[in-house]
Amino acid sequence: MGQYSYNCIEIVIARYKEDLSWLPLVLEELANSTRLPPCSIVLFVYNKGPEPYTVSPNISSLASHVHVQPLLNVGRESHTYLHHIVSRYEAYASPEGSRTAVLFLQGDPTDHLPQWYKEYDGLGSLLESFLLDTQSWGASLTFAKEHEYVEHFAAHYSFNIERHNGIPVHPRVGKPFGVWFQEHVGGGGAGEAGATFREGQLLRWWIAVLFCVHASRLVQARSRDSYQQLLGCVDRDVDPEAGHYFERAWVYVTGAHLGLPEWDAAHATAGTVGRGGGSAEADSGSGVVGLADPPAQRQT
Repeated sequence: MGQYSYNCIEIVIARYKEDLSWLPLVLEELANSTRLPPCSIVLFVYNKGPEPYTVSPNISSLASHVHVQPLLNVGRESHTYLHHIVSRYEAYASPEGSRTAVLFLQGDPTDHLPQWYKEYDGLGSLLESFLLDTQSWGASLTFAKEHEYVEHFAAHYSFNIERHNGIPVHPRVGKPFGVWFQEHVGGGGAGEAGATFREGQLLRWWIAVLFCVHASRLVQARSRDSYQQLLGCVDRDVDPEAGHYFERAWVYVTGAHLGLPEWDAAHATAGTVGRGGGSAEADSGSGVVGLADPPAQRQT
């Protein structure tokens, strides 16, 4: 089991106009956790709503630093997350900045959580588990599920989406998810963490778009220019189809998939691997997206 130490937790929140009244309790629980290493907590709130966001005093007192930045309301949470990674990439590539666990959250983190969320004693407990997972595997891999059994949350090769909440998405990508994935995410070019994806395979992905990744994974996965190119997929319109595609691709965008073979081996029981959609054979025929060889650690 790899060890990914960190002394800083960054909490990245993609907000429109959600009520962040849940945040002080979460900050307090994480700060007082006896299971996590001593850490500073740095909060980034990216606000895309029509009204400015004002940080309450109780939030300011619980975080080491608080950054609030207005962003143009484009690209859903994927634009926010990619903007943050691009902005912080050089810091993550530095020796000190690489010792950071980055939590990516929506303004209402519980909005789309499935039933297994009920197993945790509140949101703080769930995010603590994300962080513990990241310490061991470099990302919250326990929560990277196969969700093909829920048609609405499909993550298969031929998936596409024409409407969201009854409204046509714009712009359309013009190609199924699998083709888009291979062109934009799979890559595997110089220094990139490639992944193959073929018809009939299944993706592991973070439902509700909540996850944690170690900064060193983000840097190992791909170059800053690569993240910048991905940002260009979602930087123009409010609800692009690519934004829904990113929801299903973050495990591979961030390089978290590089830890999947080790995680699977550690959690295998009688030749099977427990996942959200049931069990699958823990071998090349498991149906999980094929992994390219991990790239060499990027030099900083």
